[in-house]
Amino acid sequence: MHMILTKFKEKLPKGFSYPIGAEKISAGLASAPQLENLVLNFWHKDEFWASSYNERIKQKKPLKIIEIRYQNPTAGISSPQHMIEAGYYSPSWLIYVYAAPKEYLSEIKEQLANVALPEMEKWLNQVGLTEEKISMVKSYIYDPCSKKLTERV
Repeated sequence: MHMILTKFKEKLPKGFSYPIGAEKISAGLASAPQLENLVLNFWHKDEFWASSYNERIKQKKPLKIIEIRYQNPTAGISSPQHMIEAGYYSPSWLIYVYAAPKEYLSEIKEQLANVALPEMEKWLNQVGLTEEKISMVKSYIYDPCSKKLTERV
């Protein structure tokens, strides 16, 4: 089995955990044609501003848990040559996994395995290795009130 490369994994504060690891994601997306092109990133928060994120946690508002993103940026006339050479304008397939409070993990893990990963694998097989589009995103959020992991539309 091909293991998806992990590019970044942020250290988590007490009380948080990642709901899924590289091995399970790799196994869950095993038939995807992009498998060897995917790169994993593990982040603590699904947004930059800690105060806003912490407030959402306190209010039990939805949290983004996982996202697959395809980016195919185009270099323009003002694009720096060193960034072009470094690959910043190359197509890329990225997976972001976001941490969740430990109290939500059992529901999230089950729904990731049974719902999100199979749907993501199906989506990746449908879109294929296309480089026509500039970007595509598929993400799932967890609502602590309903205890449901759903696709973000």
